[in-house]
Amino acid sequence: EVYFAKRASVIFVSPDWNKPTLTYFFPLKKESDLFSLGRVLDKTSITPEDLLKGMVYSSNMNNFGFLGYKSGENRFSYPKPTTDKVLSLLSAASELADYVFVDCSSYFDDPISEIAISNANNYINFIVPDILSMVYYSSYEKRYSTIEHNTIKIINRTFDDVFLPESEVKEHFKPVTISLPYSMMLKQQSLSGTLAERINDTKFKKECSKLAGLLP
Repeated sequence: EVYFAKRASVIFVSPDWNKPTLTYFFPLKKESDLFSLGRVLDKTSITPEDLLKGMVYSSNMNNFGFLGYKSGENRFSYPKPTTDKVLSLLSAASELADYVFVDCSSYFDDPISEIAISNANNYINFIVPDILSMVYYSSYEKRYSTIEHNTIKIINRTFDDVFLPESEVKEHFKPVTISLPYSMMLKQQSLSGTLAERINDTKFKKECSKLAGLLP
């Protein structure tokens, strides 16, 4: 998403209320500068202006807006959004941005993920090349079978100091379009609280540019 933010306006939606990611992406921001996705969805109607006020922005990329839940919030913090409310949210986001990314959770009680999966133009499937990932996707294989035809599968190496059966995973999940290399810089950003900032890893950015070329 950060790569896309260099060339177009981007809104990133993280609806996972079991593991709120807002503080994880922006741990250095003041509490007063963090806004909850739950409060946006709690409005009677959702307008593009509501999203602009409810988004968190990267310090050096004003065209990259983030919508998510705050630390301490969970599924009981706000009423469960209706289908119409979620569609209004996604519609308003589409009016504001060239690209809207929804980081879909695996929970069937997450209405935003369910509706996003049903309405998205393209799907990006990040696959960690390990046994745990294979077991997970095997469990949800039927859920994703209907969107197989327009899914971009990406191998995402999250470790570099251990053996990962990448070739076996590629064979299992074929066709795999892109393999993201392990990035020490990305790891450092996740540890230093700058994950939402631009990355200077040339190899990593090269593979991200391939992904950008696959999307309209």
